[in-house]
This record gives sequence, C-alpha cells and structure tokens, in this order.
Amino acid sequence: MEIVWSTRAKRRLAEYARQLAEYDYPQTAHDWLLDIQAAVDPLADFPRAGRVSPEFTDKKPVIRDITVNKNYRVFYRVKHATLEIISVHNCKQAITSLRSL
Repeated sequence: MEIVWSTRAKRRLAEYARQLAEYDYPQTAHDWLLDIQAAVDPLADFPRAGRVSPEFTDKKPVIRDITVNKNYRVFYRVKHATLEIISVHNCKQAITSLRSL
C-alpha cells in the first residue's frame, strides 16, 4: 500500500523537528524523524495496526493512530489503496485541529 503524507502532516513534522533541533540537539531531531519513519513504514503492509482513534469514531473512512516515543501520535486513514498520514501531534496538545476532517 502506498503511504502519502498530507500537507498538514508534513508541516507538523517539520515544526516538531525544528523545535527539537532548537531546544535540544539536532541529532535528537534527526533520531526522532527516523523513529517516526520506522513507526509509519510498517503501516504499508499492516494498515490496521493502529488503533481506531477514540476522538474520531464517527469519521469515514476510519481515522487510526499510532503512538511514537510515548509523546507523539501519528493520525492516518486508508482510502482505497492509499494510506494517508493526516497529521502528527504532540500528546500534550489538544487535538481539536483535526475536528474538521
């Protein structure tokens, strides 16, 4: 299955990586990006591996998520033969910005 990153997901990923690089170390940001990629890659073969996101049980297609490093959630949905990464969120932040999906 093809994995496609939405514009929002790419933007959030870049924002978090930049913040990590600024407030921590560039290597931490690089490692974090590798962790995100390592968590997302298996979804191509196992798209139902993530849990159905409890905040979005009414959405069709179903929105799922995976947690990476205990602090970040990657939200995605499957449309036909494509897995779309919708967004990446810090677990400490409210998820209201996804309500419009």
